[in-house]
Amino acid sequence: MEVTLPDGLKTAEIDQLPSRQFRGYDWSNHPKVHDFINELFIDYIKWAKEVDGQQRIKHKDQIKDQLTCFVLELFRTYESHPELAMSASINNETIGKYPGNRYKPEHITYRIMEHIRDYLLHDGYIEEPLGRARPTGAQTHQRATRYRATKTLIGLMKDFGINRYMIFPFPTPPECIVQRTKKLEGQKRGDDVEYNDTDFTLQARANLDRINTLLSQHHIDLKLTDEQQFVLQERVKNRDEYGKPQYLDLNDKQLRRIFNQSSFELGGRFYGGFWQRIPKEYRFLITIDGEHTEQYDYSGMHFAMMYAKKGVPMPEGDPYQLEGYDESLRAYIKKSFNIIINCEKVSKAIATINNKIAEGDLSEELGNGEKLLNAFKDKHPLIDEFIASGEGIKLQYIDSQIAELILLKGIEQNACILPIHDGFITSVKQEALLFRIMEESYQEIMGTTITVNPESIYLELIDDSFKGVHYSFTDKEGNVHESPSVLTGEAFSFDSIQSTDDVAKEIELSQQYHSREEEWYLALNSH
Repeated sequence: MEVTLPDGLKTAEIDQLPSRQFRGYDWSNHPKVHDFINELFIDYIKWAKEVDGQQRIKHKDQIKDQLTCFVLELFRTYESHPELAMSASINNETIGKYPGNRYKPEHITYRIMEHIRDYLLHDGYIEEPLGRARPTGAQTHQRATRYRATKTLIGLMKDFGINRYMIFPFPTPPECIVQRTKKLEGQKRGDDVEYNDTDFTLQARANLDRINTLLSQHHIDLKLTDEQQFVLQERVKNRDEYGKPQYLDLNDKQLRRIFNQSSFELGGRFYGGFWQRIPKEYRFLITIDGEHTEQYDYSGMHFAMMYAKKGVPMPEGDPYQLEGYDESLRAYIKKSFNIIINCEKVSKAIATINNKIAEGDLSEELGNGEKLLNAFKDKHPLIDEFIASGEGIKLQYIDSQIAELILLKGIEQNACILPIHDGFITSVKQEALLFRIMEESYQEIMGTTITVNPESIYLELIDDSFKGVHYSFTDKEGNVHESPSVLTGEAFSFDSIQSTDDVAKEIELSQQYHSREEEWYLALNSH
């Protein structure tokens, strides 16, 4: 039901204001943040006594903690995009359910948050761009209130020298091992559910804590020009499957594992890093500590796993090249396979493919779901029992275990590795190591071998206008080759030394990137 706000806005209109949900876990023990919160707290005490009429201020440490969480998340939201809002339901009905819920910030309490919100509004530090969500007749508005930091708050924080890289997870971090129910008809996803910890969940959480700790110690970014960043932000807005505008937060580095259908043996993949949410063609611009990166993928991973389950070798050739389909349709065929392998029934698989074709998500040249399904079975008769049988989510659990092993092996070598399900990204100096780790990890879990391929790389820097005057590349055996020739796509990776003029031009075009880089090292060296 559409619920109308007093000012006439409807929920669908509210959803068009880009916003991120208040999580309650942004925190910092950085001295600059500590000094800022202390000054803000002095003003809060004055407001509480003179304006709110409080005689005694209790729970001062809790107030400081929650003030820190709320203000830092507003700041981080602003740094993602000045027009982005933060949505928060500051009411007892919502926050009262936090205690005992492993997915909610139990350190957040209703009365304290209510006072913090009122104080920040009174002193002009925050605004409610769409007004307050409140009862309208017999109904209550179903969207959380949107909040934004004002220029006054942002200016004050910058005066204290605070930047986004001084923000860390709360001492009691968010739950990183998530279990969800099976998605019901009409649902976008299953519901997060409580569970009792087991040896498996305890170990999985400990492993992921180690992985997230290592990620937090590296500066992971996108080497975009300012113009490219604007274009990417506009594209990301339209990528959310839940129908709401999204945002680009380059400080999102913490991962979590999501298990499905109320089972810790289904799903379990790693989610959360910003690099997973950007369009594929932007991944070549990912940098780790200022260095270019390379991506390696497993070739036909789920096909290889299914053949391994049957104990037979995977046939040579492209598993997605089907009889009667042109090679140009490969991307659509691969996308279709990912749909089919996750459907539990043939009828469901056929109907889903037909709907995707009708909606324009898949090419009409695929024909229809039944034709495509039969083409897969004709191509892979030895594993046809797995096709359209719900096998996909079981395979995801196995590939998540392989991913975990890769990331843990990377930690042992102090290598920062970014997961993208069946692919992984690392700096060019670590790519030979990544290649070896991926081969080893797959063999340890599956007992067979698999082909590991580098993704094609873009050797032009930023916008194709910069050319390296010298470069070296590392092949998959780890041998470094020096060459003064023009850069080509034959290299597995590259390091490029640019001319002075090109460096100056790049900095001029990429001021936001270099500003983030400067902020990272400032936060690192001033702690």
